[in-house]
Amino acid sequence: RDVTAAFDGITVTGRVDRVMKKDDRSRVVDYKTGKVKEKKDVKNGTALQLPIYTEAAAKETGLKPETGYYVQTSSRKAGVVQIFEDDAEKMIADAKEMIVSIIERIRNGECAVTEKCGNKYCPYKHICRKDEGGQND
Repeated sequence: RDVTAAFDGITVTGRVDRVMKKDDRSRVVDYKTGKVKEKKDVKNGTALQLPIYTEAAAKETGLKPETGYYVQTSSRKAGVVQIFEDDAEKMIADAKEMIVSIIERIRNGECAVTEKCGNKYCPYKHICRKDEGGQND
């Protein structure tokens, strides 16, 4: 189902695959048929989906959030991946900090998307819907 979370006045919406409940706690599980995020993606701000979903599910259910998991279900590889080593509150706080930073840079015009944008080293590539050649907007 769809869930929403607000960050610095920006509403983020996504579709949660699964929320598991145990007593007064909840854990989000996100199924991936392709590549799963890695621990390095947490530090560079490209692993925001799971923390956003965790925050949204916690607010909607009123349950205490726990760190979630990615479950990879491809024909080549299957398994459970936990990329967040800290507790859920730290995971969510770090994601919020990154999201607010991204929003601030966008508002300041530091991340203007153009038709000819082809900078493969752009630090905002993970939030831009352009590929390396500026195609597929």
